[in-house]
Amino acid sequence: MPPCHYFNKPGGCRRGTTCTFTHGSQPASPAGTGPGTSHKFAGPSSASSRRPSHVGTPNGVCSFYWTTGKCKREFDCRYRHDRNPERSQASSSASSPINGARSLSAVDAIAPFLTESGLAKLGASGTDAFFASPHKTMSPNEAHNALKMYLRDDYRFSKTFYIYGFLTPVSNATTSNVTWTSEDGQLFLTSFATTCMDTFMTVRSFKDPQTPSIKDPIGSQVLASLAGVLFECLTRFKNSTSTHPVLNTAVRSLQGWLDSWITGISSSPPCFDDPFKDTTQAARDHIIGFLKNKVERLVHIVDREQAKIDRASRRAKSMAYVKIGANLDEGIISALRLTYDGPGDNSRVGVPRHDNDFVYIEDIRIAPTNEELICTASPFLPVNLYGAPHPHPDESMQRLLDVQFRLLREELTAPLRTSVQLVRQDLLSHKKKKSRLDEILKDRGGKYRGVVDAQEGVMFNVYTGVKFLSLLPDRRGLSVSFSFDTPPGRARAAQSKARQSFWEGMSGKRMMQGGLIALVWMRGNEVDVHLGILASSVKEITESVKAEKDRVAARVVFFDPDIELRILNILKDPRGQNDSTTIMVESPVMFEAIRPFLDALKTVEPESIPFGQYLVHRPLGYFPGSGVLPPRYARTPGFAFQLAPLFPPEAGVEDLKLYVNDPESIASARRRLQQSRLDPSQAEAVVDALIREVSLIQGPPGTGKSFTGIELLRVLIKSATPILMIAFTNHALDHLMTGVLDAGITDKIVRLGGRSADERIKKFSIEEIEHIAGRSRLDRSFARDHWDLKNIEKEILQLMEAFARTIISSDEITEYLMTQHPEHSEHLGYPPSWISALHALSLADTEAGWQTVGSRGPDQNDQSLYSFWERRGDLEFLSGNGPRDDSPLPEPAESPRISIEHPSTNKFALLQNMASTNDEDEVDLQPWEISWLARQTNDTLPSPPTIPVPPPEARPPSPAGLQISDLRDPAVFFAAHGYANVPDEPTSDRPLDFLLEEGNMWAFSATERKKLHAYWEQRVREGLYQNNIENFERLRKKYTKALQVYNEGKDEARRQLLSSVDIIGCTTTGAAKLTSLLKGLGPRIVLVEEAGQVLEAHILGSLVPSVEHIILIGDPLQLRPTLNNYSLSVDSRQGNQLYKFDMSLMERLSSSGFPITARNTLYPNLVDHEIVTRYPDVRGFAKNVFFLSHNHRENGGAEESSSKYNTYEVEMIRDLVLYLLRQGCYSQEGDIVVLCAYLGQLARVRDALVDLVAVVIDERDQAELADQEGEQAAELMDDTRVEHVKVAQRGLTLFKILVRNAGDMGDGRSQRSTIGFLKVNH
Repeated sequence: MPPCHYFNKPGGCRRGTTCTFTHGSQPASPAGTGPGTSHKFAGPSSASSRRPSHVGTPNGVCSFYWTTGKCKREFDCRYRHDRNPERSQASSSASSPINGARSLSAVDAIAPFLTESGLAKLGASGTDAFFASPHKTMSPNEAHNALKMYLRDDYRFSKTFYIYGFLTPVSNATTSNVTWTSEDGQLFLTSFATTCMDTFMTVRSFKDPQTPSIKDPIGSQVLASLAGVLFECLTRFKNSTSTHPVLNTAVRSLQGWLDSWITGISSSPPCFDDPFKDTTQAARDHIIGFLKNKVERLVHIVDREQAKIDRASRRAKSMAYVKIGANLDEGIISALRLTYDGPGDNSRVGVPRHDNDFVYIEDIRIAPTNEELICTASPFLPVNLYGAPHPHPDESMQRLLDVQFRLLREELTAPLRTSVQLVRQDLLSHKKKKSRLDEILKDRGGKYRGVVDAQEGVMFNVYTGVKFLSLLPDRRGLSVSFSFDTPPGRARAAQSKARQSFWEGMSGKRMMQGGLIALVWMRGNEVDVHLGILASSVKEITESVKAEKDRVAARVVFFDPDIELRILNILKDPRGQNDSTTIMVESPVMFEAIRPFLDALKTVEPESIPFGQYLVHRPLGYFPGSGVLPPRYARTPGFAFQLAPLFPPEAGVEDLKLYVNDPESIASARRRLQQSRLDPSQAEAVVDALIREVSLIQGPPGTGKSFTGIELLRVLIKSATPILMIAFTNHALDHLMTGVLDAGITDKIVRLGGRSADERIKKFSIEEIEHIAGRSRLDRSFARDHWDLKNIEKEILQLMEAFARTIISSDEITEYLMTQHPEHSEHLGYPPSWISALHALSLADTEAGWQTVGSRGPDQNDQSLYSFWERRGDLEFLSGNGPRDDSPLPEPAESPRISIEHPSTNKFALLQNMASTNDEDEVDLQPWEISWLARQTNDTLPSPPTIPVPPPEARPPSPAGLQISDLRDPAVFFAAHGYANVPDEPTSDRPLDFLLEEGNMWAFSATERKKLHAYWEQRVREGLYQNNIENFERLRKKYTKALQVYNEGKDEARRQLLSSVDIIGCTTTGAAKLTSLLKGLGPRIVLVEEAGQVLEAHILGSLVPSVEHIILIGDPLQLRPTLNNYSLSVDSRQGNQLYKFDMSLMERLSSSGFPITARNTLYPNLVDHEIVTRYPDVRGFAKNVFFLSHNHRENGGAEESSSKYNTYEVEMIRDLVLYLLRQGCYSQEGDIVVLCAYLGQLARVRDALVDLVAVVIDERDQAELADQEGEQAAELMDDTRVEHVKVAQRGLTLFKILVRNAGDMGDGRSQRSTIGFLKVNH
């Protein structure tokens, strides 16, 4: 029978054993390529696959790989990659002298040392019998060969077995397979994806040419899937483009494939065979736009990352010139370019200012470093203007995030940095001149009032007399427990209740949990600064001041580990702190309230933030010509908003649709809404909000902004849910959600966050919903994650117990000697024979049940050789005094069992009321923290187990009590052990260095042993401390990762629980903290209340990628966001020109020409609504509105102070309030409202009225007052005063007192008075 012509071809013979030709007459094929099997490893069948056969190379095998073991074509090679057996055998013989299968004895030998996962690998068994771990991992060439059968054009999976066969080589492309390099993986991806896509583009179709399908694949789905996968790769893995350059090529290829596909389906006639070509033009445009946005986002990412690489390679410091519009201040931009000093390596000198100065914000640590705090060089603050010099491109989201991150971080760090530098300067110069700090140290604490420049001052709290108590692991690291002097004033009141009341009232101003504190430590002429986070809750602090008048206890977690060892040394020897000055400086800015936004800004992928084309900096005049697109979901063909719910039932309007792309529909909606519940301006605002994906609604107080927002929700809730409602304050959020319920829009709402003060809204909290719903099946599926958390918590608790242990065992010292002092270890393990005999007797004594009990507890029972050496048993034998026993025998007791009790050493009893909190701005404790703190609250440490002790009269002589005098002939005894004479007791006192070099430990005297033992004990303690630190850091990371997994599962369970919710409400802080959950819920609409009072950074940190429509409601002409850093605000001259950080996003967009449904001036055409005309007149007054001017000087004519007051106005207000109360109609709470421009005036108005009426003060004002009055002498404070703290929503009668009046100069001329708040045009 003639030979088969196809048998030795790369494609093999497809007939296998049914072939009518001979398969055996050709040269032998390599293993695995015989009859019926060779086709499985062959490439695509084609005539072009045939090539001349090289000598010695089998047919169908790549000759390059056969001879050299390499092929430059890699996965693109059409031939099998088989190795030459002779070459492979030689290589194997050289590298492995022992060959053969794995023997059972080898398994038995290695098994005891393997982990559970390692043992599982020996069994090669898994949950899937078909997909168990392979006995042999595949190298790239083996996977290449195994996959060729599956890549044939006509190949189909006939059975499920073949799917597993396909997955086996694919699963070998992992980092755990050492034969695969990252380059192999990239080539594998290129072969798998790129080649296939190029083929699709070449044939102009995604259809399977061999087998017809019921539903043909759609190109948009393929391209969208690829874009999604690439986006996840680029955003989830840091530096992915530099470590895997193939991703850059894949993105560029995807862009080309998309262009080719769009051209093919859009041409006439279509030249790309795709079902999408038959859709309507509107549908095609919508999907094409969607795909273009996704791919352009990827292109921007790789361009940005490539720019990073280019900048790093050339270290370019020159800034490209940006053409500035004529309306911008070209002089400011030119000056900025001349003085530009970039961040990090882009600085003028080419080196960073400090160790936390970087070009890219993702490299910056949020909390300032110690070096950063003391650095006197000005930080890099990017200018918040279009065209200003900056390391990132103009009109890019990367630049906007960089600006907002750095300015928000400056708002956090600047006050603390200034405070630390002032204190440090005073400490260094205290011997030369008297300073403000000297007075504070004398008073044992107080407020430091300093001057930054001519325009700005600084005031902060300084706490003195810091003393360290202990170290305790915390979820952030090691927690340092310390105490400090009670600050002067009410905090030192004689009554404990008054002291507690002071700290409770200071919860938002002093010692805030989660706040930043700086420990300033001076010793000699060196001043060090260490930054940390306060870990104590208000309850802990108030408990600590109950019993102690002059000291306050707290806990802090430091960011840098250097301070911890220093504190540990102080705890061992407190005298080391006597010659140093240790004070604490508190930051006025709440770290935990800002950290979520900073974290969101630095970690978010810039291209994932929606509405980038509007939010980035643009030149003046850009927006009027650019226009604003409708929301993406509203651009779907056929979509329309239903406006009928905006009409009252009697109007009879059942259908009114608004098509956002139809001008006639928009105009018709505007006309017909004039007859709705809305007034004309509100109707305009509603329509504008629906047709713009970014919408601004502005209006002065009382014009119905909130009402307009609620009416908008009536329409939006029928279009795209869930809707995310965000407000800056909890009060505003509760008010808005109450409005939704009152309007009957929906009751499918959820309130995220636990700080709601409204009892009605609390019932809609996520916790309440979870409680009612109970545990779902998904919750039970995540039980394993919860179990993992519990196991790690147990490990942490065990580590804490080891951390708290102070006794160093002899076993730990012995292990230390084995590695660090092996000669000593050798001598210790093999003592002279007479010493071995004595030690053996002591062991026999222990086995008989007799033990020595002392004050040191169980350690007294240590019978190791090292303990025998350290207790000098051999020396005491020679001296004739018997073995040394440092502890007395216990007193005789009635019972033969005694219990050894330890005195109370608990320093954490003050923490017994520690509890976790659910507040957004508070710090939550982990379960293991609460458990540990609970253990620390016991009055006494746990007693050790009772130890059997015989009655003294029945106790036989202990063999360990032998003395040399007990020997009949000591010379004979020692001669039997090889000694010519009886050895003398050593009495030398050699230095420690000599003892460490000399290994014969048994020849050391008692003094030398004590000296050496103390040294070794200290070294072991330090080593254990370092090991515990590293183990805790390892466990903390492990816990963080497990917690992340658990939270992801919990978020998924919550997501499913809230899958049918219509409205989600949370504050801006809550949105930043709950980003993961919000991403899962995928809100498409965001409505922001009080948008004029929200920092732009807060809104950027709250946006998730799913958002397609954002509506900002507020009044940028009213109050701006509050800042602690005056130099960044619009009120500051420099801040107004360069930073404008307290300018909200709403104000920035509107001032740049972005369309806004309001007026851009301070309401020149504002008129009263009709309802206002029906309000009753104020009883007892001739006019409802009047202004009073007077000439009574402020501050009683005294010198200037930071907080103003006017006694004349206080008396006038008191009398007016009493007069109104006598009218009989203004007696309800909130009927009379008094607005004070200064805190000093508020305090005096309160004091004038407190004995006459119930005074209601806003909670924030109350905290400010408490802080201002905190330093007043305790004996001057009236502890019986009760103040009602509540926010009044509306007042029937309103008084505004401005306080300021400088009076005249005595000649009739008025003195010039600077009234700061009147400078602002808001």
